[in-house]
Amino acid sequence: MDRAASPARPPSSPRTSGARWGTRDLTPDEARTFLCTVWGFDDTRAGDALAGMRYVRDGGNALVTEDVPRVLGRPARSFRQWAEDHQGAFRAA
Repeated sequence: MDRAASPARPPSSPRTSGARWGTRDLTPDEARTFLCTVWGFDDTRAGDALAGMRYVRDGGNALVTEDVPRVLGRPARSFRQWAEDHQGAFRAA
């Protein structure tokens, strides 16, 4: 079963939620349509979101800094570790 993330249903991982679902890549036009119809973005906001996703996909967010340890006083965690630590938030009540 495909489950789309939305503001009311954040993305989760089958590894942490126990859910079984699939994913597929969207073309930029499909992603824009999804953002506008499901999330209610206007075309400008959807374009900005797609530009940000493209920036990350192209490695623009690959800079590693010491900000997390400096600000939080502990090492950064991986997304997987965070998701495992908060898996209860992704399960249906």
